[in-house]
Amino acid sequence: MEPIALPDSSPTTDEKAPVDPEESTALCPHCAEAVEPFDHFCPFCGGPVTAHASIDPLGQVYALGHGYQRAVSSRPRLIVVLGMWLIFGPQLLFLLMILFKSLTAVVDISALIPGNQTPNAPTVGHLDMGSMMIALVGYSFTIMLAAIYGAILWTVTKRYRKARPGCCIECGYDLRGSVGAKLCPECGAAIDPML
Repeated sequence: MEPIALPDSSPTTDEKAPVDPEESTALCPHCAEAVEPFDHFCPFCGGPVTAHASIDPLGQVYALGHGYQRAVSSRPRLIVVLGMWLIFGPQLLFLLMILFKSLTAVVDISALIPGNQTPNAPTVGHLDMGSMMIALVGYSFTIMLAAIYGAILWTVTKRYRKARPGCCIECGYDLRGSVGAKLCPECGAAIDPML
């Protein structure tokens, strides 16, 4: 008995359905603009589009930066405000504690209070010039970092308390009649697409 030849059921390249480029275009989840299939970040808003954006070490930095920028520049939700306070609040408190403790180690605070000054009491710790320069660089870095964290928390909290749903974050203009607009007609600020 001869074996029966079965027809090949695998499709050839001619039988495959053509891919429509309009159907294969991905949309950015942040701004709803069309992005190319191999873009990891949206060219319009800079938001991460693919999973590769959060796997790549440099992409993680960009994705985190985009998240912090959106939290500061748009109308944040309560969960975003709480998250920002949980991220930056303890760090700000820790930086302020380090700054206070290191300053009290260098300067005798009790000598600065009127009535507590004793003659021949040193008011500055025993530091040479090199140690003072290192301490000055450390203080300035700590103050700069604390100012950045404080500004982020201040901005997010202020925007949350100031914002009303359906209104411009900058001027408070009612945007419910401006469907599809990208800019506020009153002040020209960019409109958050999530409103």
